[in-house]
Amino acid sequence: MTLHSIRGCVLLAMMPFIAASFGCSLKATLVPVEGPLSQVRPIQTIEAKATGLLGNSGGLTWTMPAGAICKGRWSVVENSQIAVAAGSLMSQYGGAYLTGYSVASGGQNHGAGLATCADGRVFQIEFVSSGHGYGIAKDSENNIYRFVF
Repeated sequence: MTLHSIRGCVLLAMMPFIAASFGCSLKATLVPVEGPLSQVRPIQTIEAKATGLLGNSGGLTWTMPAGAICKGRWSVVENSQIAVAAGSLMSQYGGAYLTGYSVASGGQNHGAGLATCADGRVFQIEFVSSGHGYGIAKDSENNIYRFVF
């Protein structure tokens, strides 16, 4: 083996550790579409960060427009046969706020999350992904958000 090929093998072997050290995070943009925050002008979007993308669960963090820090967890079921049950966020709000939303069987990842904020606000989150994705979130202050990532 040459020195060049040894370096290549070492770099390839270290890729999972390099990826983990950078956190492998993803940004999501939440937009209030219903409730008190949707009436504020200009509409204030929320930039969230999801970590743990190398697995099936991870952390969520963001700051509300008024400054409260929110933290939570998300989890996904890969390649699930998605059935949106009555009462879920996606069944209640998906048709109204996610343009072209439809449910396919297989090939998509269905996920959910929960988060709490420093001001006492609680979030429930549902999403569908296949690499990137979209979803609906609802907080305990009667705000509904759509989001993309």
